[in-house]
Amino acid sequence: MNLLGIDFEDWYHPQLVEPFVSEKEKIPIMYKGLDKILNLLRKTNSKATFFLVGELLEFNPEMLDDIISEGHEIGFHTMKHTRLDSLDFQSKFKEELKNLKN
Repeated sequence: MNLLGIDFEDWYHPQLVEPFVSEKEKIPIMYKGLDKILNLLRKTNSKATFFLVGELLEFNPEMLDDIISEGHEIGFHTMKHTRLDSLDFQSKFKEELKNLKN
């Protein structure tokens, strides 16, 4: 069982920031810190669950292999960090999961 959860999203994903950021400004950079996080977890012999926003995986799909190969778990944080109370969330989430698997 993992007791450490890492919410892995980029600077523009939080709901209070996202409405003020243009699509042109949404350049994923968070994945660049993944190696440091994985190294620290390896050094401390710790495992974590990484809650990943799907957009980051589209930009850098190797992240998934890097995290899983270290024995960590993956939690899907929707493609764009969608709120659970958003309109038609359940069907959108199922569609996002289906698309992510392909």
